[in-house]
Amino acid sequence: SIKDRAAVLLRYHDLVLDHQDELLDLIQAENGKARVWAFEEILDQAVTARYYARLAPRALKPHSRMTALPGLVTALAMVTWSIGTPLYQSLTLLVMAHTVHFGAQALRGSQIAVDAVPVRYDEAARLLGARRVRRFLRIDLPLLLPGLAAAAGLVLLSVIKELPMTLLLRPLDLEPLAFWIWDAAQNASFARLGFAGLVLVTMSGFLTGVLVLRPAARAR
Repeated sequence: SIKDRAAVLLRYHDLVLDHQDELLDLIQAENGKARVWAFEEILDQAVTARYYARLAPRALKPHSRMTALPGLVTALAMVTWSIGTPLYQSLTLLVMAHTVHFGAQALRGSQIAVDAVPVRYDEAARLLGARRVRRFLRIDLPLLLPGLAAAAGLVLLSVIKELPMTLLLRPLDLEPLAFWIWDAAQNASFARLGFAGLVLVTMSGFLTGVLVLRPAARAR
């Protein structure tokens, strides 16, 4: 397990420090180095082992990845499942398809936001007697909101520009932005196409500025 592998590195760290005198003598005898430079080598080994032992639980834990399936595959699966039912070409089915397809992306963004919250704040509040609900509302939630908003913004952009699922699953009376851009391109309506593309780029720039660049500037 990850814990066992980290324990091996910590044990190596302890052994290096416990036997540093013997290792110093050995390095000096074999390499002819001054004792201070030999100690630097030993310290580098110990610090590196401890660093990776502490990093291992976070670096090696399972991560959710964004879906590798094309939107067309998800759309065809939904069509096969729903054809002949009232759900076919309904708004409910379209929402379900987007949820299935972009759920991993939303989950990954949420995990990053949760991992970015420092645990020490929660521990300090717990020592001061704050209850769980109050800690969440006063500490965790304000720190989570920027990351969750950024994740929601990225998912929103992905949903807006997803064309295959929109074409196959949308209600006939619904014309989302992706369909509008596709229809304008098919009809060579470049004025409509330019306006729709401008809307998409403007939304992307606004969300990037507000949800990503602005919080990063504040954190400096």
